[in-house]
Amino acid sequence: DQASLQLYLNGDITDEFPSSSLVPDSAQVQPEVVALQWAENATSSLQLGVTFSQGSLVSYELTGPDKAWFDIDSQTGSVGFVAGLDFEAAADADGNNVYEFSVLSRRGSEEFARDIKLELVNVDESVIASPKVDGAAAYQLQQSSGSSKVDNLLIGSKWGTVPGQGVDITYSFYDSTSTFAYDTHDLGVAFGDDVKQVVRHFFEEIATYALINFTEITETSNQVGDVRIGYQAGTPYAAAWGPDYYSGDSYGGDVYFDLSYYQEWESAKPGDGFFSTIGHEIGHALGLEHPHGQGVYSDHLSFGTNAEVGQQPRDGNPYTIMSYAAYEGGNNGIHLPQHPSTYMIDDIAALQYLYGVNNRTNSTDTRYDGELLTAETPFELAIWDAGGVDWLDWSHLDSPALVDLTDGQLSFFGTRISNAMDADIAAMVAGEGVLGIAEGAVIENAYGGLGTDAIVGNTSDNTLFGGLGFNVRDELWGGLGQDIFICALNEGADQLNNADCITDFTLSDDKIGLASGLSRADVKFSAGEGDYQGATILSTEQETLFILEGV
Repeated sequence: DQASLQLYLNGDITDEFPSSSLVPDSAQVQPEVVALQWAENATSSLQLGVTFSQGSLVSYELTGPDKAWFDIDSQTGSVGFVAGLDFEAAADADGNNVYEFSVLSRRGSEEFARDIKLELVNVDESVIASPKVDGAAAYQLQQSSGSSKVDNLLIGSKWGTVPGQGVDITYSFYDSTSTFAYDTHDLGVAFGDDVKQVVRHFFEEIATYALINFTEITETSNQVGDVRIGYQAGTPYAAAWGPDYYSGDSYGGDVYFDLSYYQEWESAKPGDGFFSTIGHEIGHALGLEHPHGQGVYSDHLSFGTNAEVGQQPRDGNPYTIMSYAAYEGGNNGIHLPQHPSTYMIDDIAALQYLYGVNNRTNSTDTRYDGELLTAETPFELAIWDAGGVDWLDWSHLDSPALVDLTDGQLSFFGTRISNAMDADIAAMVAGEGVLGIAEGAVIENAYGGLGTDAIVGNTSDNTLFGGLGFNVRDELWGGLGQDIFICALNEGADQLNNADCITDFTLSDDKIGLASGLSRADVKFSAGEGDYQGATILSTEQETLFILEGV
């Protein structure tokens, strides 16, 4: 008799796979994956199984990493949910809100397996706030995060419930006609379209890091956002209040920008102080504090310590947009020319601690190149990457670079900048930049620039290439993985001191990669002499390709 695999959703057949797609292999059949999208908290049943035209007896069971979240009727194949799946509390094995399991259908000695990927889709569960009452709950933190760099950025509260769980909240723009339940400074004109787009940009960016979702609403006399943003005629030139509950008003989450800087706010661009300050104040509204200030919103404990600006460890913009200092150890640099254009590595760590981790962002193979690491303007930014095999590529830059692929670390581009304490960060020019790789992000591969680079790998298997350029010395350190070091024809050196150097090549683990134009017959190995005694020299008849230290 003929077998077919049918997919039922709520009793209706939505897809059918004929027996021709079921190719037996030792009595096992594993055709392509069924990918479904499913709204969070929905509990309708699925029916997935093999049916036979002659009605033979079939039994069903579940396998796979996320089977615990489902149950199955062994006689009908109907799959149910043990409980509603919550997007804001990702509980699947990979933490990316994609639940993977298989339905195994048996008839005698025959087995048919169907792999299922159920992608959970967020449903907006935000509650509209009023001028007197916030729509979202505010939660006071009750214990340390366990990380000093995170604790130093916590205000003491968050939207939603416990740390690590996301939330849906609203935001709105207010103007001179808006209603407040408390006394404000004089309200200003409405935000223009350009500065509104900056605000939306930062909310969208935050949602790529964490499981927090934002819905913009239009204010009325009795409807406002949890986070309210607008102009006021007040000092300082910007201010915000963290998530909190106040009896009789919705003070928590409100943000204002000083109206006297109207033109600067309206023309804010990535890298300038006004653009960065918008992100900074939104950080406060979501639960972030200055690294030089104490977070006191919780009745249970305080976070961080009060200190002079820039004097705490990691108190500088290379680590956090919440710092007043342009560089670690600096003073108040609000009005200096260079500022972050994204949340930085410690900000991302704190937001993910508060609101969970978005493990779908950049989860496929990604190349970070000139679109991000701009040659025309300086850059100060961080990246969050949830998966895939990725490249960091600054082959378009001719300035030297110190690049560290380790997550939670910084990389520096330009002749003047080598660490987070360099004062020149405050006034970077084209060809210079600071890049952070967020904690938990794995960037496997690096393609160096035209200048002299030092590249540090991480614990994954890295492919490292110092970049193009003859007689341009690069230093490569692979780390603990099984690494590949790339060399290319006419990109080596005719002077040994200018040749690329590998500092930790391991014969049992690492490999030399020969780029197009080179073959194994072209290269030879020789023992180093003089200053390079104890090293191995890799070369062709015309050029030295690599110095392998200690090999």
